[in-house]
Amino acid sequence: MSGSVLIRVVSYLSRTSQFLQPNKTKCVNIRRPFTAKLQGEGQIRPLDGVKVLDLTRVLAGPFATMILGDLGAEVIKVERPGSGDETRAWGPPFVGEESAYFLSVNRNKKSIAVNLKDPKGTKLVTELAKVCDVLVENYLPGKLNEMGLGYEELSKVAPQLIYCSITGCSQWPYFGNGPPNIRKDSSARSCCALQ
Repeated sequence: MSGSVLIRVVSYLSRTSQFLQPNKTKCVNIRRPFTAKLQGEGQIRPLDGVKVLDLTRVLAGPFATMILGDLGAEVIKVERPGSGDETRAWGPPFVGEESAYFLSVNRNKKSIAVNLKDPKGTKLVTELAKVCDVLVENYLPGKLNEMGLGYEELSKVAPQLIYCSITGCSQWPYFGNGPPNIRKDSSARSCCALQ
């Protein structure tokens, strides 16, 4: 495309659309206005269109994925069959049958029950990972690797997947080929609540 044609196209687009603005390098920047400016046009959130596979429980993981859901991501929470996430029973206080604690960190999520110890369950989670953009987990270090759902396995079948692992302890072994001794000491102290 010649320079004059590009300038005319950019000029036309900048007059007809509030989202396209030319810059000094004659490229087009796509700008999304703040949601407050779009009253009556539907709400646009920063993570609209992002799919998150939530393999978390208790607090840090569910809170992180809740924030992603608040920002517009579609969050699919995987719980164990039967009782689901153990925090569903943490109470009082309860809101109906659910604990207020569970509800406070799990809004804006879809929930499914999957037995991760069954090969059919791990296959289902692998298929979900193929269509998701982000996976967040907070299992014990190495636990998902044992089930075939670790980063190494899933990155082969879902290379687009951002794999986020949240843990209070180090992912490296405490002894042997782990991080330097200072990191081992910090990890051991944090896991034993000595800090």
